[in-house]
This record gives sequence, structure tokens and C-alpha cells, in this order.
Amino acid sequence: DQGAPQAQTEVQKRTMERTFLLLAAFIFSSGQCQDTDPSRDPDASLAVCKPDICSLFRDLGVYSAQTLELQSATNAAVLQLEVGDNVYTKLYAYRELYDDVMFYNTFSGFLPNGGPEENHGAHVPPLGGLHLLQRPILELQRLIQEQAQQLMALKESTLAAVPRMAFTAALGHSLGPVHIDLTVKYPLIISNIGNGYNPATGIFTARVSGMYYFRYTMFNNLGSRSNSVMSLMKNSQRMVSTWDTSGSDDNDTATNAAVLQLEEGDNVYTRLYANRQIYDDGANYNTFSGFLLFPL
Repeated sequence: DQGAPQAQTEVQKRTMERTFLLLAAFIFSSGQCQDTDPSRDPDASLAVCKPDICSLFRDLGVYSAQTLELQSATNAAVLQLEVGDNVYTKLYAYRELYDDVMFYNTFSGFLPNGGPEENHGAHVPPLGGLHLLQRPILELQRLIQEQAQQLMALKESTLAAVPRMAFTAALGHSLGPVHIDLTVKYPLIISNIGNGYNPATGIFTARVSGMYYFRYTMFNNLGSRSNSVMSLMKNSQRMVSTWDTSGSDDNDTATNAAVLQLEEGDNVYTRLYANRQIYDDGANYNTFSGFLLFPL
């Protein structure tokens, strides 16, 4: 790695195995490196945990154990959170990460469409003063309170008019090799605000025209040779792809994403190509996420 020449010797002795990226959007990435014992233990990973989500889906993570140097892996999820909910990353026992001033390991999150803010209405405390000023002051207080109520009503109507659409779904089981190009159906719903994603078909359908963000993560098979090729599709058009079919290593993760302009009724989904396969289990390595950035 040209960005970290002084770390090569140390990097060649290490292995980083699983990383997790969460979109609540929470984003996490990790640098990974070589070891002589590439464990495949599914119970040892780096994952992001929201307690109720973890209890339902175990860990949503990514896994990488191979003989290449300087490996990185990411994953993502859109989560519905209540006030006070906590989201964090977890590094499991006997695992390690490598980092230096290049900042390979990151954790990010944001609120996609903004959110409601507490507003208890304008309050003007009683003002003392001369008897002759009391009536004008009270009238001014009344006008300010009326304007505050009107602004609150306008804000609520505006928020109600803005659609909320966001989802994350996970595969949870291995798929393939498939005989034909196949739309991947992610049955495990982590979030689905607006019900735009259909787990029965694996397709997200835009309910409103706008700019959307989509992301998927692919985890290759555990065979003797990697054999995974996938694409993000808009209607029948390929947008972006991930490819891992060469090399003798296994357990690779790949991610791609796109910001797409959609019209109402447009469909977005992922495609696994003929004779290809992906691996998954209860750790949910393969995920599909998206949300509305803003309507048009």
C-alpha cells in the first residue's frame, strides 16, 4: 500500500476479519491485513449493535479472512431509532484492527431527511412596567403567541407533506450458484419506513419522484475460488456492479452505491448473475439499503 509503506511489515502479520457499516445512516469501515490463520468463526466479528436489532438479527456484519494484504470491508443499515437508543460498533474477543494516520477505520451516521424538533410554542414571560404600558405589552404577547402557533401549524403541514422512505434488508442465507440472472430477495427486514421495499420480490418501488441513495453489500462464497458478481439495477438498466471471481482467496466482501433520480413507480433491486453465488448466514453479510434524499 503506497499510503502506508512503513506499516507493510506489521500489516503482513495481521488479519482483520469483519467490519460493519451502519447507515441510520451509520457508516463504518476497517482496514484488514494478512494472517497465517484465516479463521472462519462466524461468532467472531466486528459489528454494529442496536440492542433490539442485534437480538432479532444477531449481528449485521461483514467478514473477511484471506491471504491478501490490506483488506477493507464495509456494511450499512438504515435503522429506525427512538429517543435514547444507542448505536455503536463492537470488536469481538481475540480480534484486532489496524490503523494509522491514514484513518482506515471509520464510523459515521446521519439523519437522512432531518427530523422533528421539539417546539413548545413561543412563551413570553410577563413583563413588569408602568401601568400605562401594561395593555400594549399584553397585546404584543398575544400577537407573538398567535404567530408562533401559525408557524407551528405551517411546520407540521410541511413535514406531513414530505414523504419518508428508508429501508434496510438482509439476506440471511446463502444463494446460488443460480442458473439464470436472478433478482435477490432479502427477506429479513431491519427497517422499511414507507413500505417501499417488498421482501417477497426484493424490489424497492419509488412512491414519490425524487433523488434516492441506494447501497448493497456482497459477500462471496466459501468455496475454493471466489465466484460472485452482482449489480444494482434501476428498472432493467444496470447502474453499478461488484465483481469477485479471480484469485485463490475466499471470504471477500464488496460494496457499491449510487444516488439515483427516480420517478414514481420506478423499481430498484440487486441482481445476481447466472452461475454466480453469494454466502450468508445469521450474521447478515449481504444487505440492501436505500432512502429518499429529497423529493422532486
